[in-house]
Amino acid sequence: MLHHKTYFPILVGVLTLILAGAIFSIFKDRATLEPTVPSAVTSVEYQANAHAILGDVRTRIAAESASEGKSEILSKAREALLQLHVPSEYKDLHLDLVILLTDWMNGTEGAEARWQTLVDQYSWIE
Repeated sequence: MLHHKTYFPILVGVLTLILAGAIFSIFKDRATLEPTVPSAVTSVEYQANAHAILGDVRTRIAAESASEGKSEILSKAREALLQLHVPSEYKDLHLDLVILLTDWMNGTEGAEARWQTLVDQYSWIE
């Protein structure tokens, strides 16, 4: 019995090499990219950023007559705080500030007194 030569194994090999080259070219950029890790922020940078956001909050709230305007000021300050990178030593304070701004927006009793306590403890806030 005579076997005919077939080109099927060669065709499969060539197609496999083409597919491997296509996969390599698609994913080579992804493999070489460094993962983006947020840069560490120092305590001084955090203090400056937090002060820039919160430094005049009480003054702006006092100048605003409408409760919707006060709520908007507090909401914007809270959102800006949430965008900050926080050093480990200020994580608890940062959480307290975000919760305090939320409570202040909601009209929770004692929020202004808690604000003053934080300002007394961390004078750089205002």
